[in-house]
Amino acid sequence: MVSIKSALPSAYYGGMSTSNTQRGFHIFALPDSGAPGWIPLLPLDQFAGRDGRGPYRTDEAAVRAQFAAWGMPLMGDYEHQGLYAPANGQPAPACGSVTALEARDGILGGVVQWTQRAASMIGAREYLYISPVFDHLPDGCVVRLTGWTLTNNPNLYLPAIARRDGLITQEQHAMDQERASKVLGWLINELNLPATATADDVISHVQIIGDSLKSAQAAMGQIHAALGLPADANADALVGAAQARGAGPDPARFVPMAEFQRVSNSLHTLQSSQREAAAAQAVSAAMTAGKVAPGMKDWAGDYAARDIDGFNRYVDSAPVIVAAHAALPGQPPATGAVNPLLADAKKRAEAKK
Repeated sequence: MVSIKSALPSAYYGGMSTSNTQRGFHIFALPDSGAPGWIPLLPLDQFAGRDGRGPYRTDEAAVRAQFAAWGMPLMGDYEHQGLYAPANGQPAPACGSVTALEARDGILGGVVQWTQRAASMIGAREYLYISPVFDHLPDGCVVRLTGWTLTNNPNLYLPAIARRDGLITQEQHAMDQERASKVLGWLINELNLPATATADDVISHVQIIGDSLKSAQAAMGQIHAALGLPADANADALVGAAQARGAGPDPARFVPMAEFQRVSNSLHTLQSSQREAAAAQAVSAAMTAGKVAPGMKDWAGDYAARDIDGFNRYVDSAPVIVAAHAALPGQPPATGAVNPLLADAKKRAEAKK
């Protein structure tokens, strides 16, 4: 049986490391005292102490299992006094207790309940850091948390816990989430996407529109150049220049054929880009509605590109043949799933009776 040995981080450090600051940790502080409701305990990637001990790696599943088997909250103290008490005979009062483990931003931490004294000291920034006590195997695999302490001299590179400017509170986080949800809903509505569309669906659709706009802008730039207009000329100036170029009695004489061909090609490119964008949007909507199967995507794209009105009429009259987003190309249907084609055929047969 592999033995487990204890590791106590205790080396001095006077501030937060630059590397951890850049990782963007967010500590959610309680608004009443400034003490956080969650504390960082163990990095989930490989880590080492400032004193050179390590490297360690956290076995999250083992740590969680040992915490559950502990049978009581994981108590914290001040400056590891709980470990030193047998030797120095001094009391080791608790500062708080971890009641649950929760991972955030690549760190396994704890949901904590503070004593009144500890909360006051953290709110006054008299204590800034957490130092965990943990057990690990000889290969550095961390398998159990045995305690933690408040300190200003941590050995591990963990973010500070004391509330300060720039840390995100629970209320601010909730407000940001609400704003993001509202923005997503607005985009889904403006882009005429299904109400069930996700953020990834919105991003894909915006990328299609962006590509089409880039092609259209390039074509318009060619048209402006061909008509001798500045790039910021408005639509009225564009129409006026085009009419003036075509008002002469002999276009072949007064308009160089190369210029005419260039304008014609530019307009063709612009029209093609617009048709492709409209076709892509129509096919995407039809697939979302379940009226075009993934295997029909290429056929539908060709049809919509040639005759968008005809394709839309087909979609309006076509039955639903697959559930929306039910399966991706190359994936078998879920076991026991109803075949939509058979269900539709059965429904039509019953309707004829």
